[in-house]
Amino acid sequence: MTKIGYTLSHHSVLPKIHSKWLPGYSMDEPSVRYSNAVLVDDNQQTHLGDFLLNSDGSWAPSNGDEDVIHNLDGSKKLIT
Repeated sequence: MTKIGYTLSHHSVLPKIHSKWLPGYSMDEPSVRYSNAVLVDDNQQTHLGDFLLNSDGSWAPSNGDEDVIHNLDGSKKLIT
């Protein structure tokens, strides 16, 4: 059996890939709001209340008037 393939060297040119084909979300995407949730942050501190989870993984307290893609009941959720 013969293997067919190629190797890349430092002289190779890789094709450009349009960003719509890359995984992940745009930073412009709306956040998700969890209401009445428990959130444990990176410093292991516990927060209670309403939170916005952003597509980049960051979070912030929610005022309730932000544009969100989903408004979810977090009363039985632990967000880590």
